[in-house]
Amino acid sequence: MRKFSKEQQELIVGIVTLVFISLLFVGVLLWRLRCDFLPKEFVLYANFKKSDGLLDNAVVRLAGLPVGKVVSQELTSAYMVRIKMEFDKMPLLSTDTVAVIETDGMMGPKYIELVPGAEEDFLQNGESLSYVQDAILLDDIMAQAVAYMDSKAQERKECEALRKGLNERK
Repeated sequence: MRKFSKEQQELIVGIVTLVFISLLFVGVLLWRLRCDFLPKEFVLYANFKKSDGLLDNAVVRLAGLPVGKVVSQELTSAYMVRIKMEFDKMPLLSTDTVAVIETDGMMGPKYIELVPGAEEDFLQNGESLSYVQDAILLDDIMAQAVAYMDSKAQERKECEALRKGLNERK
């Protein structure tokens, strides 16, 4: 076996190190080029009249399973809330898909549920959903229930007044 001098050993180690660093650099460049050609995330938009309680990073579900997240919300010039949703994979959603803001349980966090339609054309990256259903607030439901009960109470009073008037005529 041949013995190398100290200078030769340092030269060999330097060359091996230089080759290793060069290969690492080339590998990183190739990986970045490959990533540039891979499809980016899939983005869809939805415009709601109100999005009460929906937060950024809220889950976007399809058939109850998480498929994406809410990335941002902004107010448009028409006073609509434009929600940007981002998906890891491109879901095949028909153009008549409905986006519904729902609550997880009675008081849980809000999320968006996508309900696919039956059209044969599919949404493309960057498009907006045409059909949406705004968030339903517990306060709105309570107000509707109170208004309904008030109207029924008023009807009952009117019926009793009519009945009383008819009984007095007899």
